[in-house]
Amino acid sequence: MAPAFFVWESDRRRSLLFIGEIAMPMALAFLSLLVCAQLPAVVYGRSGDTLPPARSTAAAVFIVFAVDTEPSRINPWIYRQEPDLNCLKTTGDGSRVAPVMDRRWRNRYADASGRHPKITWFVMTHEAFLHAPESSACVVYDAMMTYRDEISEYGDELAWHYHHADWIDPDGDGTSSWNQLTTFDGRPYTHGNDVAMAEGMLNRLLAECGFFPTAFRSGWIWEDNALSGWLDGIIPFDFSASPKNQGRLGRLEPARNQFDWTTAPTTYAGYHPDERNYQSIGSMRRWIFRTIAPNTKREWQRIFRAAQTGERQVLCYTAHSYEDLRRDIDGFLPALLLLADSMGIPVAFATASQAGAAIAGHDQLPKPELSLFSDHGGIAIQSSTQIFQPVPYCVMQNSSDSYTRLHPLFSAPGRWRIDPVPIDCVCITCAVSDYSGAVATAVFRNR
Repeated sequence: MAPAFFVWESDRRRSLLFIGEIAMPMALAFLSLLVCAQLPAVVYGRSGDTLPPARSTAAAVFIVFAVDTEPSRINPWIYRQEPDLNCLKTTGDGSRVAPVMDRRWRNRYADASGRHPKITWFVMTHEAFLHAPESSACVVYDAMMTYRDEISEYGDELAWHYHHADWIDPDGDGTSSWNQLTTFDGRPYTHGNDVAMAEGMLNRLLAECGFFPTAFRSGWIWEDNALSGWLDGIIPFDFSASPKNQGRLGRLEPARNQFDWTTAPTTYAGYHPDERNYQSIGSMRRWIFRTIAPNTKREWQRIFRAAQTGERQVLCYTAHSYEDLRRDIDGFLPALLLLADSMGIPVAFATASQAGAAIAGHDQLPKPELSLFSDHGGIAIQSSTQIFQPVPYCVMQNSSDSYTRLHPLFSAPGRWRIDPVPIDCVCITCAVSDYSGAVATAVFRNR
């Protein structure tokens, strides 16, 4: 198979042909080298001098760009602070998101089916956001909504990056700061118990933003069995794994980067976790995927060789939104695509949920529809298709604008109930997703 190569834009190619008709071959060679060094290149996942037409492909490797989308810095020693969102802005020297939202940059690369890169933006939530003067749980999500049109045009995905943290004093020296939490068992902290704080973030994302994620990355890539069990009832695809790595452990303040993936599977094909050990293969419903580490040619070859055996792989590159995303991706993606081509591996750019659904074999499911309606003093909930969650994820807003998660009761296949309508209920927002990551939401307003 011929290798992929750089392709000049068609109008400039015609200019070069005209020069070739009137100049000596030596001059043509010189000018060709000069132009090739200056013009933007298009890199394809398969060789060819024109963009191949879009078509379905049995991709062997899915390339996922997972970006932890967050402020440039959260000062752990300041309780009330405005998050620095310059990296998310559409203009300015500090913007890192805008350069990869440029259409010309996206069009430089194409996969085996002619599709251009997609990015999954894992939007961050953090308890500190709730205590900033002009902030909210949705502050990062809202900032990304300035790119709403680009996200829709390119087929990007918004996912959830939850930092499990609170204002505490882990080393007991009398001074508190924003610290990572490493429990998920209902233990009380400054702003509530650990489970309630996590649900509080998701409640606000759904009720205030209308956003319900189907892909997840844990802040500091921390998990334990309790968090794994909670996620298994809500989110189909988890991209937190980092085998065989372990973060720093101890009581240093501020506590952060405490995680353990030392016994997790090293496969890039994903796995179902075990309910007794999130790092072991088991029978839970959701999928856990790893990110590529190290991001080297040797590791790419390992992934491609595994794909040659017939097992589809996910090559997930992760970065932060405050890093130079465009420069960093340009630094390795051309070589990655050329290697895939030389080894005969068809690759596909995909979002995290698309890749997860394809690995799971659920990428052709019909999109669910959800309805809520008043019924005999309660609320009936109905889904048109089988859903991933055991029950719909439901959030009640009361008259003081606080949010509470409600747990509907099963009544029949595809049907659940909330009985009765809670006192002081203003509205209830429910969300479901199917096994492919397609989402449906519905709102009941108590009049």
